[in-house]
Amino acid sequence: LTEAFQAAGTLDSSNEVTQIIPETRVKVTTGNNGGKFLFEVRYKTQTEGLHTKLFAKVPHPCEGATRSDRLITSVNKQPMELYELNASRLLESTLPVKIPKYYFGDVSNATSNWILIMERVPFGDAEPLDFAGRSLGRRPPLAAFVLEGPYDKCMDWTLRGTPAEYYLALVRCGARMAGLHRSGKLGSEALAGHF
Repeated sequence: LTEAFQAAGTLDSSNEVTQIIPETRVKVTTGNNGGKFLFEVRYKTQTEGLHTKLFAKVPHPCEGATRSDRLITSVNKQPMELYELNASRLLESTLPVKIPKYYFGDVSNATSNWILIMERVPFGDAEPLDFAGRSLGRRPPLAAFVLEGPYDKCMDWTLRGTPAEYYLALVRCGARMAGLHRSGKLGSEALAGHF
């Protein structure tokens, strides 16, 4: 992990990862484009801006119950992972919204294996979400500046507010990004060539 973070430029060459601690209490089960897991790291020297709580995405195994999901993402949806890695790697500082800090990402053209490691989002929702849709009514809002989620796609009953609030926020953000792109302020044409 030290070599990966140093190659990505997220860890100084004089520093190193000294410990990797898998998260065993929380399992991330949402989404169908890959496996997701949480873990913590310890560094030789903890410096400002280095996160210890991280999140990783990897492809599903190409066997058993996840074989069809893996084939869909590795064949039908390519180069989706490359675009996601490049968005994290290249646009972190130019997007009009904060995204998790990029730590490492890579795609193997030979095997279609990939990995993306980034800062873990500190979601403030302690309650597990009702992905089965059995609960009635909306949950109360969280305190100011506490991050909601994570939410899964197409499950509006799990939102704390009305769906319109969330969709309008997404559309407004998308419009800001489109405006920045059209005005040349989202990045150079050379940068756009990576997408």
